[in-house]
Amino acid sequence: MKVAACEGKSELRLILQLLERGIFFAKAEELIDDRPIHMRQLKEIATLINTLDIDETIDVYRIGDTQKDNYDLSGFEARKSKITIYKVCTKPEIEILVIISEGLYKDFCKKHREHNISPKEYLKIYVKGYSSVEKYIESHDIVPAIKEYKRIKKHKDDELYLADLINDE
Repeated sequence: MKVAACEGKSELRLILQLLERGIFFAKAEELIDDRPIHMRQLKEIATLINTLDIDETIDVYRIGDTQKDNYDLSGFEARKSKITIYKVCTKPEIEILVIISEGLYKDFCKKHREHNISPKEYLKIYVKGYSSVEKYIESHDIVPAIKEYKRIKKHKDDELYLADLINDE
């Protein structure tokens, strides 16, 4: 069983879109509760996990921009050896995908160096008509930006990229 654990609503909307398009690496029926879940800790879905067979392998794909906090596995002692956590990062924020999609990454980097502007602030100032990542994702194909992000960004060795969760179309 797989768990697509989305840190925020933007990540959740993005994974839902990939799933709807049939390009997410897992099918809905392979996901716990047949969908990605907005959550910060595994204990939030303990009820769902406890419906699974005790010997079932559980792969948790933790999707978000910060991976500093460890999942608290207390309460899952009997299953601990069957649970694997995969970190899927969108550093510094998922808004960086919109910046890349708009072809503004170099300009953002310059403004970030000069003014320490966050991706969210940058979008509000420099992208006309931008209101939220969720709305942007609904009206734009973000997959090319996801692939470009993997090409230009570097993660720690134990972190995956969103592009690693996409089946090529």
